[in-house]
Amino acid sequence: MNTLYYGDNLDIMREFIGDETVDLIYLDPPFNSNRAYSQIFRDEKGNYPPSQIKAFDDTWRWGEESEIILDELRSPKYPPQLIQTLEGFKKILDNSDLMAYLTMMTIRLFEMKRVMKDTASIYLHCDPTASHYLKVVMDQVFGVKNFRSEIIWSLETVSGYKSQANKWIRCHDTILYYLKTDKFTFNKEYLPHKEEYIARFKKKDKDGRLYRDDRPGKRKQYLDETPGRMLGDVWNDIMSFQQASTLEERLGYPTQKPEALLERIIKASSNEGDLVLDPFCGSGTTATVAHKLNRLYTSMDLSEQYVEAARQRIAEAEGLPIEGESDWTEHAEDELRWLYSENKAPFKQLKASPMLLALFTSKLNDRLRRSVPYTPQEVLGQLRKMERFCKLNAQLSDRVNSI
Repeated sequence: MNTLYYGDNLDIMREFIGDETVDLIYLDPPFNSNRAYSQIFRDEKGNYPPSQIKAFDDTWRWGEESEIILDELRSPKYPPQLIQTLEGFKKILDNSDLMAYLTMMTIRLFEMKRVMKDTASIYLHCDPTASHYLKVVMDQVFGVKNFRSEIIWSLETVSGYKSQANKWIRCHDTILYYLKTDKFTFNKEYLPHKEEYIARFKKKDKDGRLYRDDRPGKRKQYLDETPGRMLGDVWNDIMSFQQASTLEERLGYPTQKPEALLERIIKASSNEGDLVLDPFCGSGTTATVAHKLNRLYTSMDLSEQYVEAARQRIAEAEGLPIEGESDWTEHAEDELRWLYSENKAPFKQLKASPMLLALFTSKLNDRLRRSVPYTPQEVLGQLRKMERFCKLNAQLSDRVNSI
């Protein structure tokens, strides 16, 4: 089932993603406010929407939300080593943005482990700013024995603004690769042979097959029996958008990754028909590539604008069917607000009762008379967005009144 969600991935995973249902997870979570804010679209006046700033600040800055999550991680539900690790970090990092980031990532990684099948893998893409801390966290969540590789994506470019820095120029990203158990899926991939290697096969047999027999023992080695060069954990054959800024797939989003990178990961650690999860979907690269490779996907993002960008991109991939939040017209939103204001069941009740939600959805579809009626899941997604917006307005109003 292909699904695209708008909202907090922790809430969405808890509410909609069942235990042991996911075959592969790829995530590229933003770290630090500058990068986080780069994932928010400005309005026509160049300002960041207050709702988006509030959502990102709750996640990436130390505050009440971070304290609540840290306290939750102290409960018996979680392995004691998680809170021990975070409390150790807190002695060093205090109430910093990095500490908030690690706290929020820890509880999300624990939730990701819950939804992973025993055969699943997880790839966490990060830069060196936080990769060493995240590895310690992932060791505690998934187990040291389930650490598989630290993959270096070598960007191999030190030109432009980077060359002005008075230090060794950073030209790589880190991808931490972990398993859930030792029953994992892995399909070996190969790179094409280099020309100088192919040139060693100088002879042809009667069928035209190239071979060589110049090694000790004169054993024939056929070129077509060697699948290619084995891939290691340093990837320098996939260009970033800094190296290939004219690639057609480039959409201009600051954290967008090339499709070739996701293609390698998805091919290696999943099979056709498997479900791929991206909890920080950005512009939708993971979902797009998953579809092209005949996998299912579930993607989500905290930025409403990014979710819409992802939706449009995915829709262009051969008419991909998308479930989740639909294209809500202004009329549909108005009718939903009126119906919700008339309804005696609050959002929490609708969320908890499939019967009440189905009845509510039926009433809405009767009012709208759409040729393709909304599903209960679509209605719930839109109600969640309304609920978040109402709460935010109340918080902003309280702040203004207190000044």
